[in-house]
Amino acid sequence: MLDERLEDLHRNRRPRSKNPCLEKVSREKDGETVELLAIRKRGSQSPPFEEAIGLLHTVVSNRQYTGPERYPLFDQLHREIGAWRILYLYPLQAMRLPQPPRDVDDISIPRPLPPSAG
Repeated sequence: MLDERLEDLHRNRRPRSKNPCLEKVSREKDGETVELLAIRKRGSQSPPFEEAIGLLHTVVSNRQYTGPERYPLFDQLHREIGAWRILYLYPLQAMRLPQPPRDVDDISIPRPLPPSAG
């Protein structure tokens, strides 16, 4: 991921606090400017935890950042996304044969086509 931001907003879409719990920041390290993702705990005065840019996963998907006392917005976002209905279609079959919904183990591995019934 190249950029993530997570913050609590008022109804008028203004931020509730000046420091979002997740945002992209620039830091000086060894004379160079480096971009990082800053992850802040709720109510903590300590410096934010920092993750590198360009991870192969989102910071929000990391279950290390959970807990209503420390990261309530992460938990709230997990519940919101978990309530979404998502439909995965296997393109080689989806447009050709009528198929009832089924469980999907992994969408990145192609499954063999079932033998035709006719």
